[in-house]
Amino acid sequence: MEERKRQCDPTKHLERPLHGVGLCEIEEMSEAYRSKFSFELVKRIMVPNLFWNENEHEININISSISCFDGKNCIVAPNGDKLVLIYDKDGNEMLRDIIHFRVVDIAMGLKGYPLIIENGTSTIYEYRFGESRKLFRSQPLLPYAISSLNDGKVVLVGTVSTRTLLEAEFQRRGAMRVYKYNGQIVSEALREHGEYLFDFPFHVCVSLENNDIYVGDINKKKIMHFKKDCTFISSYTASEMRDAYMLVGGISVENTHFLLSLTYIQTSKLLLASYHSGFGGGRIHVLSPNLEFLGLFHADQNVGVPVGMSIDDDGNVFFGDNSDGIIRVFKLSEYVNNL
Repeated sequence: MEERKRQCDPTKHLERPLHGVGLCEIEEMSEAYRSKFSFELVKRIMVPNLFWNENEHEININISSISCFDGKNCIVAPNGDKLVLIYDKDGNEMLRDIIHFRVVDIAMGLKGYPLIIENGTSTIYEYRFGESRKLFRSQPLLPYAISSLNDGKVVLVGTVSTRTLLEAEFQRRGAMRVYKYNGQIVSEALREHGEYLFDFPFHVCVSLENNDIYVGDINKKKIMHFKKDCTFISSYTASEMRDAYMLVGGISVENTHFLLSLTYIQTSKLLLASYHSGFGGGRIHVLSPNLEFLGLFHADQNVGVPVGMSIDDDGNVFFGDNSDGIIRVFKLSEYVNNL
């Protein structure tokens, strides 16, 4: 028995990939990872289910993106609608603004104003709470997600039209580009060793400590880690997610399918939200900056369908739950922050 305990000591395996660990290891490691992390529910923000748009048509609210600003307030963008909602730190609605374009994604810029991608036009706006100021167009990149570096540069991920010498027609390929506020391209990531890096990059976030960039590709089902100059470092793949699900939940991983929702970096931790209907809802993976698996939250902890993750100055994690239209705000446990 002592020999088995020694061989299955969970701390023995924390620095190695999880893929391929044995069943006795999983039995011991599962409890260790379960007890290491917890979310404490701080508040719920009720997003109205129905609005009338400027043409007096009903629109259903499906949360797409959330960004925190001014410490504890948050701005919410419904998916594909010409509308932004702003809530104060107590969850009270401060502003309901009908704008002239449809929102794809939203993130906080260096100047304290949200940056917004306009759907379908590759136009980036700086939103000044009632006024939208056009910054630049990112064509030929069609962006799906936005973030910003500490020096104010803007990071976009999306698709561009390109082709190889062997291809007769142009193809839409995934790409990441870093821009100045005037639209000048500073750096980009498209290929690595002749191979295309992305298929459908749909999420992006930036480390507050060193400007490292993390990109979520929903078709490849992986998170990719880059330096701020777009140099590729490493990735966290679907197979590692399946290991994490089995490790923490004791779930069969045969024939599973994972959909990434969003990534975010905070206090040297990366939070990755994913969803699988067969597992009863969403999962939030906790990763190190080097994409090492640290822990997992799941549906019985009120995760639901987590989208649009953001964080305020107090370390509270905001995410929209499209299973019920509620923005849930959680505090990461003190033990998580001290790892």
